[in-house]
Amino acid sequence: PWALPLPSDETGTDPGAVLADKIADQIKTWLDTKEKLPSRNRAMSPSDIMILVRRRSAFVDQLVRALKKRDIPVSGADRMSLREQIVVMDLVAVGEWLLFPRDDYKLACVLKSPLLGLNDQQLEDIAVGRKGDLWTALRDAAAGDKADPALKNAVAYLQDLKARFTSERPYEFYSGILFNDCAARRPDGKSQAGANALYARLGFEAEDPMVEFMNAIERYEKTHVPSLQGFLSWLEAGEAEVKRQINLNPESPRVNIMTVHSAKGLEAPVVILPDTTGLPEDNTRARPRFLWPDGDRDVPLWVPRADLESNRFRAERHAAEAERDREFRRLLYVAMTRAADRLYVYGYQNAARQTDKSWYELITHGLKKELGDEIRIDDTGVIRFETPQTAKPQPDGVKPQKSVSVVGVPAWARHIPAAPQKAEGAERFRPSDYFSTNDNIITAASPLLPPADDYHIRLGTAVHALLEFLPGVEGKGRDDIIKGYLAQPRWNLDPADQRATAKQVKAVLDDARFGALFGPKAKAEVSITGKLYHDNVPKLLSGQVDRLLIDDKTVTIVDYKNGRNIPLSPEKAPRKYIVQMAAYRLALQQIYPDKDVRCALLWTRRAEMMELPSKLLDNTLAEVKLTATPVVEKPATAAVKKRGPKAG
Repeated sequence: PWALPLPSDETGTDPGAVLADKIADQIKTWLDTKEKLPSRNRAMSPSDIMILVRRRSAFVDQLVRALKKRDIPVSGADRMSLREQIVVMDLVAVGEWLLFPRDDYKLACVLKSPLLGLNDQQLEDIAVGRKGDLWTALRDAAAGDKADPALKNAVAYLQDLKARFTSERPYEFYSGILFNDCAARRPDGKSQAGANALYARLGFEAEDPMVEFMNAIERYEKTHVPSLQGFLSWLEAGEAEVKRQINLNPESPRVNIMTVHSAKGLEAPVVILPDTTGLPEDNTRARPRFLWPDGDRDVPLWVPRADLESNRFRAERHAAEAERDREFRRLLYVAMTRAADRLYVYGYQNAARQTDKSWYELITHGLKKELGDEIRIDDTGVIRFETPQTAKPQPDGVKPQKSVSVVGVPAWARHIPAAPQKAEGAERFRPSDYFSTNDNIITAASPLLPPADDYHIRLGTAVHALLEFLPGVEGKGRDDIIKGYLAQPRWNLDPADQRATAKQVKAVLDDARFGALFGPKAKAEVSITGKLYHDNVPKLLSGQVDRLLIDDKTVTIVDYKNGRNIPLSPEKAPRKYIVQMAAYRLALQQIYPDKDVRCALLWTRRAEMMELPSKLLDNTLAEVKLTATPVVEKPATAAVKKRGPKAG
């Protein structure tokens, strides 16, 4: 069942929301009054408080919202499914529409999101009765001097996103969405950053999923080729659940909220159990239809409905329910023993239904039975039991919090300056596309290689991919992977070439001379960017190193070459290869000025490593006039011969 998009209940009729407010008020009172922990002889800190729930439910969101409303630092839920967060849905909808511009539903979601801020009436005026797709209808409606300014802003904003998303990495793209001006305007008509618009509509609870969404993009880009389509597919494939570790950093103390299962092995001075009135059946079906008897695991017991239960099924069901109740009580033991100093037990419910099986009743009956006169009940029915501090306090080094951190929109996010305009940059170039002749860099094909064709390009691509991923695979499974990979229909390789290529790849990987190159310290497919100067004109280097090995004294760059004609010496290698490696070496020398940067070509068809001499690379750089810094020519000075005195 899905929750109706109704305004939040401010009347106090939702027991969960009422309890969340009560707990948040209590915590704020502790922090404001500097409630003392006698066992530690210091004031209570937010990180001293752990809230344990039986399961992740809407109550957790209510509790996080109540704490943030009172500016109490809170770490949020210990697990979060990003795709279920409304702010993430809005951000994902933007990317999905850019990838599929004819998806009218996604565009409608984007238009109604806080980033563009159109209302239902504006969307209906555009969409109802349109003849084409929604994007065309939106542009038509925004055309003309009398068009709605909101529609004009929306079209300009979306066109800017369409121009950016193909050239920017996902992290850079979504950072621009959050921190640059969006189409939605503030009530006073001024522009605002995307993050501010999201906060204004969705509240401070949007902060956690927004931060975790950006963290997810960062994790994706570390292990995948950065692309918007790839990231959204990765997110959709289930890589979107965030598991948080408990925050124990005294520099940024926060209240921790987690399930009892996640809290095993942890401890906190103050533990709060807020949802203790539920029953074991809340997590499992009360009457299961399938049962697997312990003595017979091959055939299950099944009944379509309760009135058809047999004696055997009923006995097995009772045994399963008894085990479920025992596990329910074991979990209660785990929850109660997480508290080092204080344990607070709360409960909420919609109706007066209490059974002896709930945690609340188990704790209540246990206290009354075991402690009797030692417990006291106040006027509100709250049961209290406490013992005086008799042991010597054990300071733990946690300093009292000077002031409670304000959670929500930080000051820097409220006043975001406009992003600086990109300066007229240098022209981008790839060294592999050029070679030297007559001191000019021009595009040309190498005369030593046969004309490139699609078949051999596919073959070289397959070899590169195998050499990238296979070093992490050992044993007999490597041969099967090579054979299966080369046989894929997308390569469409001749069987003879498949066998020859498999032999070549295995010869390279099995060669002891290349052990370090394909070891755990080496990196594959490393992107290189840098600013170089060709004839004093700035150029932006953009390249990809097939293999990079960095040790204490040297940096080794290796480029795979799958050519059929292998030169006899480095001097006879294709000039474009020499220029390419020389440029890479020049860029890495700026990054590692204290290391010796070496370059080599690995000819995969013969498992032969050809190191390029430093002198050859230096001469090539001088020939093509490629430098790391601009060359400043000294002004010419005329020599003046001083005359002596005239003879008298």
